[in-house]
Amino acid sequence: MTEETGAAVRTSGRRRIDWLRLLRWTGIVFVVVLLAIQLVPYGRDHTNPPVRQPVAWNNARTEELARRACYDCHSNETT
Repeated sequence: MTEETGAAVRTSGRRRIDWLRLLRWTGIVFVVVLLAIQLVPYGRDHTNPPVRQPVAWNNARTEELARRACYDCHSNETT
């Protein structure tokens, strides 16, 4: 290997390390920004609106099942 070839290989290797370092820092910054976004409130009122009208259930079992399985997320009656 001549000296010129060795210098070219070292320069090429150095550029690769610089790109890897840049890629790593970009990834770290991206993750930090995503985590920070979770802490910023987005301006909506966090209270439940009142229930406007009751649901007309076809039987009591269906109502009980919906309240137990679905109302935690899909209603205005959550706590």
